[in-house]
Amino acid sequence: MPSIPEAEVWFDEYVRGHGHDPGQPEPDLGVVKNPDRLITWNGNQLVCEIKQFTSSPFSRLLGTARVGALNVSEVLNPVRRKVGRAAEQLKPLAGSGWPLVIVLADPIGVGVPLSTQEIIWALYGDPVIRLTIPEEGVDGSHPPEHSVGRNSRLLRNHQYVSAVVALRRGSHRRDWQTACWERLKVAQPNLDLTDFNAIARLGDAVDQAEAAALANNEIEEGHYLCADVFTATSETAVALPRNVFDGPRDTRWDYIAETEQYTRTRGNG
Repeated sequence: MPSIPEAEVWFDEYVRGHGHDPGQPEPDLGVVKNPDRLITWNGNQLVCEIKQFTSSPFSRLLGTARVGALNVSEVLNPVRRKVGRAAEQLKPLAGSGWPLVIVLADPIGVGVPLSTQEIIWALYGDPVIRLTIPEEGVDGSHPPEHSVGRNSRLLRNHQYVSAVVALRRGSHRRDWQTACWERLKVAQPNLDLTDFNAIARLGDAVDQAEAAALANNEIEEGHYLCADVFTATSETAVALPRNVFDGPRDTRWDYIAETEQYTRTRGNG
């Protein structure tokens, strides 16, 4: 029997870790190609197709002696391809009544960009800056508006997909380090972030605080899994219930049609 991909291991661990049932791999739902999971979360059943990354968009630049560059589309294309393939696999279940969810994970750490902003760009469009130029002879100026183009709109192309979920593995110790860094930085309002020596001193202070906290067993060891959820842009997809993927570190981003923007409606990611 083939081994379960690491992304699916992560997903099962994440679901069980929040007290819910991940179900069996590839349940028979009466379609030619079975999806990866039919999970149960707070009484809700969801069909999930899980995609793992095996290569980085930056790999072609490695080992070269020259300076290389990638445009935004090249960086985001691995996410777009995985979402597109997962959506096609879920298509036979459109109209089934189940929410259809695409799950993305990078358990082997190939370096695919999966921050919340990068996922939004991948789903909706490359980042753009809009400038409003006043007519000649008209006073007034407008600040640049950061937005997205419409060269992707993946979820609009797959009206039956309920959500895309990016699964992340976090570290309690790394969270402590980040919080300590921010706390010490705020305590120095005149800190010059362009001064290398000042930044080095701040780093030393974090290291000293961490050593003391470890000696006093004040830092929790280990890792955790959490999810960033991006709901459908489609009004015809089965809505993703709000009481799923609702762990204490999970975030939810809902698409607001009136503003054509994703807005965080849960969590602090």
